[in-house]
Amino acid sequence: MGNQYVMIKSEHQHTKREDARIDVHLARPIENAVGVRLKSFTIANDLYNVHADNATFTLLTYLKDKNAPHIRTEVTIEPGFYTVDQLKDTSIQILRTIQH
Repeated sequence: MGNQYVMIKSEHQHTKREDARIDVHLARPIENAVGVRLKSFTIANDLYNVHADNATFTLLTYLKDKNAPHIRTEVTIEPGFYTVDQLKDTSIQILRTIQH
């Protein structure tokens, strides 16, 4: 039968996970295979993993008046996987809710 290839991209995974496991669901099972060889493996690095240990960042705002105290703002993001745009939008939403 010759070689057959299956292409699996982590960017197609739709679930948010805390571990590095990738679940693959094939439309047809691999049957009667004598061997399987991994030709290439690439993981997209376009997600940011926010977890409890790195979910908070601090913004320091300094005013033009050097004698005025700076404003310290802590932002905590819900743990999960975020694209850079989702991380930016989530941070902006949280910052808009903070009153000074």
